[in-house]
Amino acid sequence: MREFLNISKFAPLLLLSCATTQVDDWGTSSQTVPKPPEAAALRNEPNQHGPAKQGIFLWEASKGDAVVYFFGSVHIGDLGMRIPDVVLRALRRSRTVAFEIDPRDESQGERLLEKGTSQDESLEDVISPSDYAKVSKVAAQMGMPMTIVDRLKPWMAGLLFQSVAMMKLGYTPENGIENQILQYAEGRPIVALESIDLQVGVFSSMPLELQREMLAEALLDLGEVEKKTDELMSRWKSGDEAGMEKLVFKDLEDHPELTAPYYESMIFNRNVGMANKVESMMRSGGRHLVVVGTAHLIGSKGVPALLAKSGATVKRLHKGSLLEPELAH
Repeated sequence: MREFLNISKFAPLLLLSCATTQVDDWGTSSQTVPKPPEAAALRNEPNQHGPAKQGIFLWEASKGDAVVYFFGSVHIGDLGMRIPDVVLRALRRSRTVAFEIDPRDESQGERLLEKGTSQDESLEDVISPSDYAKVSKVAAQMGMPMTIVDRLKPWMAGLLFQSVAMMKLGYTPENGIENQILQYAEGRPIVALESIDLQVGVFSSMPLELQREMLAEALLDLGEVEKKTDELMSRWKSGDEAGMEKLVFKDLEDHPELTAPYYESMIFNRNVGMANKVESMMRSGGRHLVVVGTAHLIGSKGVPALLAKSGATVKRLHKGSLLEPELAH
């Protein structure tokens, strides 16, 4: 199993599918975490860092008098992350904004750690001595107290190490797409398509052996985080859907007998739930902007494809779309 079950390989899937997997409580003491850009500054600054001209992960679904714009996000970003102008145009047309979970909920990190912490046994009790020694070494390097790390479940420890590694590269949730979109919402109602407990349940329901393998490979391949994250960001900025599908679903194609349950719970089952929630929003009419991880929008089982199968008219937009002026309604 070690040939494919590693956090560096799962990093694209996590960054594009689960908004609660970024924990920012540790690992930032060695650098100053950049604050999110001010909304006013973003309005006046050219979008030089947005997706390349050849594409953008933006769709439009319409049914009756309802229109929904879907924007595929990356849950973290650096100082160069900017919202493309076409997405801001979609936002200005929309009366509500929907996210996977409500980004204003300040209890997310606490609840994630609560679910990822064991009250009955220590991390040392459930992983191998060699892996525990590696955990201790990495924790010391990242400035994490072992008194806390030792209470984490293996899956939580793996996610934490991955998150801190990416933060040290300059990627933070504060600079992510959701946080920037929220600055532009300007009083629009915010809709949560899922609960935090649902997202965390994907990890907490993993068998212990799978958790051990994920942590072991996270420790082994922390050096791959930068490479994988750069590859993901490159494909996201260029709007390369085929390349993104290949990156996100590689393990499913290579090892379907082993990874299918993980993908079903992490992506496909959640897509169905999101599509149902969006259909409910569409029944109320009007225009809405939905911002979710890009992994939920691509492929034949993505949310736009599911809505098309249910009778909605779906099309992919580009950077030059929505130029005609129109007010939200």
